Amino acid sequence: MIRQMLVAVLLLVPLLAGAQNIKPYATQGNHYRASGNGYYTGYNASTRSTWSANTQGSRTTGRDRKGNFYTYDAKTRTYQNYGTGERRSPGNSTGKRRR
Repeated sequence: MIRQMLVAVLLLVPLLAGAQNIKPYATQGNHYRASGNGYYTGYNASTRSTWSANTQGSRTTGRDRKGNFYTYDAKTRTYQNYGTGERRSPGNSTGKRRR
């Protein structure tokens, strides 16, 4: 619990400092800030959680709200969450979404 709170504080401080640069992604309750070089930090008001992502070319890696590592490849449209085992690609899904 303390670790989660510390992570939330560390991610929110830069967000609050640059509040004018926060972009809403309202359909999911997400607000995010681009920190440069393809790195994003976000906060979801609906779930009160933080997340991060780093995009280089067509590949995105990051941590979901529970700290699970994930990858997404825009070319193949394949998502893999290594913490939950969830894998999604066009016409094929395995694992369950865990909220």
